Amino acid sequence: MNKYVRKYIWFPLVFLLGCSALSHQNNSPSPNQKIAVMDDTGSRLLEKRIDDLSTTITFIINDTNRLHNKMDEIKVSNITIQKKIEGLEIMVGDLDKQIAVLAASAQTAEREVFMKDSIVRLTESAFPDIQGIQWNILSFDHKGQVTHVEAEPTPASLEYPRFKFIISFKNPEMPRIIEVLGFQDDQYRLVNLEKK
Repeated sequence: MNKYVRKYIWFPLVFLLGCSALSHQNNSPSPNQKIAVMDDTGSRLLEKRIDDLSTTITFIINDTNRLHNKMDEIKVSNITIQKKIEGLEIMVGDLDKQIAVLAASAQTAEREVFMKDSIVRLTESAFPDIQGIQWNILSFDHKGQVTHVEAEPTPASLEYPRFKFIISFKNPEMPRIIEVLGFQDDQYRLVNLEKK
């Protein structure tokens, strides 16, 4: 029976167990198959991450390019603004010069009007002995706070045919004669203002 059990029971039983084990092995993945499956899943995840990273990098590059373009636009705009500011500075400088010229012209005109209106009074205060002389103003020469007035007396009764009055406008409220020159022998000479 031993032979019989062995031949007809153990043999088929071992055969069935072997086939079953083999079938079970074919259904469950081997360690290499497990690594391959894990590698395939990992590859897919890695591919997805690389695609996501690539998309993010593309967005960053596009944003950087947009920012770079904006910076270039700002640089061009700043250059344009700087040129406009420089033009305005030149214009303001020119206007400032024109205002200074106009102010000087206005001041000059004011001085000339003052002198035409006040020459008699100023000369009478400089020459208290000489009253009632009219003056024909020949020219004005303005130098800072001083004005030179060339004038002829009418009637020509004084010892000089022409005079040059140097008038200080240092105090514009009270201009005063600081020097008088008389024309004689083709040149102007200092005239003594003191009473004789």
